[in-house]
Amino acid sequence: MLQRTRDLLIAIDEAWADLLKATDGLTEEEIARQPTPQCNSIAWLMWHTARVEDTMVPRQSGQPQLWISRGWHQRFRMPADPKNNGGLHTVADLAKFKSPGRNTLLAYATAARDQTRGYLSSVTQTQWDEPVQWYRPSGGMVPRSRYMILLTKEILVHGGQVSYLRGLMRGMEKLAFY
Repeated sequence: MLQRTRDLLIAIDEAWADLLKATDGLTEEEIARQPTPQCNSIAWLMWHTARVEDTMVPRQSGQPQLWISRGWHQRFRMPADPKNNGGLHTVADLAKFKSPGRNTLLAYATAARDQTRGYLSSVTQTQWDEPVQWYRPSGGMVPRSRYMILLTKEILVHGGQVSYLRGLMRGMEKLAFY
């Protein structure tokens, strides 16, 4: 495996591990709670993070999204829409989201991570530098490596949001992040 790939997988795995630590010991009610109607719940953030991963990696690998191919949408009681990863959700969409429970959220995220590991392990040095279609509204082309760095950023950002929400609910607790 390329050093670049190993480094990226370490970053992704550590970011996700921090997100998991932030959910450790929370009740299902706490995971599903929206602090206000305009805020994401921890459950929504976990779902969105896994959906982004399951959207971004198949765009590069050419494999189908697990959301549809493995029927994850059914376990979440949601449509089999390959474009719905939460990025364009409204306040009304947030209110409609129902947590399937921490175990289902983690199982989907694990499946997406396994798919990511398999894909990244197959990327060659040349492929890392190849231009790929940028999925953001601005469009254009970016190196494949930048595309995958965005995935790491997504997990880091949303993991921080989960930690913040935990703090709102539980106050100052000692979580072993380091």
